[in-house]
Amino acid sequence: MGGWEFMSLVLMSGLAVIAFFILLLINRANEEKARYFEKLMRETGRFTLAVGLLGQVIGLYQAMTFIEAHGAVAMQTLAAGLRVSSHPTLLGLFFFVLSLLFAVFFQASRKPQLGSA
Repeated sequence: MGGWEFMSLVLMSGLAVIAFFILLLINRANEEKARYFEKLMRETGRFTLAVGLLGQVIGLYQAMTFIEAHGAVAMQTLAAGLRVSSHPTLLGLFFFVLSLLFAVFFQASRKPQLGSA
């Protein structure tokens, strides 16, 4: 487990973040629907980051198991393994930050509601 499975899941979740943002923009006139899609977008962004982190932890575990079984490995091999294991986390972090930026954009584009003081 790891590698392409986690990258695929992170990518699909990230695309869902973008889809929820588009649905949010389409439905921004309806306050209830807009808030619903904003919440889905934020939660999916968090999920994407969590899956990316899980993918990295599993990748590191697999690498350490390999090193334990085969003894010493070259420093270049270890560095390459660490680099590859960070790919799901970086992609998950990208989509998480994107979901936050989309949420800030949505909040900034809404008309301020004048409340009673």
